[in-house]
Amino acid sequence: MGSVDFNLSSLRARRFKGYLQMQDPQTPSNYLRLKERQTMNISLSFGRDSHYDDQGQKVLDPAGYTHQFSVGLKTSADLFDTGFTWVGFGGSNTAPTDQSSISYWIYKNQIYEPVELIFITTMETVASAGTSKYLHLKFTCDVNAFTPVTLAGATSDTSISGEILKIEAVKRSNSATTLSG
Repeated sequence: MGSVDFNLSSLRARRFKGYLQMQDPQTPSNYLRLKERQTMNISLSFGRDSHYDDQGQKVLDPAGYTHQFSVGLKTSADLFDTGFTWVGFGGSNTAPTDQSSISYWIYKNQIYEPVELIFITTMETVASAGTSKYLHLKFTCDVNAFTPVTLAGATSDTSISGEILKIEAVKRSNSATTLSG
């Protein structure tokens, strides 16, 4: 049996060369690139229920999945809408109109309506030009947890997280801007 080198340092992804985009809810052909991304975490967990068969062998059955997503950004004014007033159900509430804003996402969650966004994350590896050096993950996320403002240090941070509902692509390509190639 031969040994083949795998997980080579010459193909590693670089954190500072990665970026995150989300599909514009109002213009689905456009993607909004989050320019002040500081941290991003994606956790995929495929559940298994275990039991034993009549011969005493352990068997694992699929039991669903729980995939989580979180991103930390520097707070910027364009993350917020100009209007959002909540005085309660049946009250005179003002709904934000910018569907790509945290204001809109919080409002929709406040009235128990899910907010589903499509995200694409891209990382560049140190592989040679012309090779499949870009790593892409595309997924649909139910955005449901926010920390709109955190004051720790010189600038404010904003955290956004939620549950991943569907994974659409996990691949490498030779293009930094598309999932083809």
